[in-house]
Amino acid sequence: MPKKILLSIFALGLLNGCSLLGAMPPIEYNNAIVETLNSSAKAIQETASAYNIAIPAEVSETSEINNEEMRKAWDLAQEKLNTLEPLHELESRDIEQQNAVRLDLMTYQLAAKQYLKRYEEVLAFYEEKTFTQDVNKVESLDSLLHTDYTTFIEANNGLVQTLDDSISK
Repeated sequence: MPKKILLSIFALGLLNGCSLLGAMPPIEYNNAIVETLNSSAKAIQETASAYNIAIPAEVSETSEINNEEMRKAWDLAQEKLNTLEPLHELESRDIEQQNAVRLDLMTYQLAAKQYLKRYEEVLAFYEEKTFTQDVNKVESLDSLLHTDYTTFIEANNGLVQTLDDSISK
């Protein structure tokens, strides 16, 4: 009987150790996160650029709006946002780092999803030419979009700071 208990304890120890074996050194963990994060952040920033180029400062019922680049930017940003999910499965040898990064990554993803959801609403507003019937809605949609983008930028900056702090400690 003692051999079975000893083997069970040994096997349990191996299982617990396996998660550490797959864990990355903190710098490698950061690099893996940053590589994917940069790609998604750039794509989301491109949506803002496409919006600023496509939508004139003053929109009227007769405005001509080419939102093709907005659509392309949104599609790419959605695609890049989906690449973030596997990052939650990465493991760092520094558990404190891993927990802090995962928390901020979740905040980043929620902010990005909210911004892209709002962007899609704005995109539909222009694609369907709803602005020609309700030009007064332009200002409120623009304001909501900017608020969501600011929230995303703050989440991005928070995640970048957490990543930086985890390496410089």
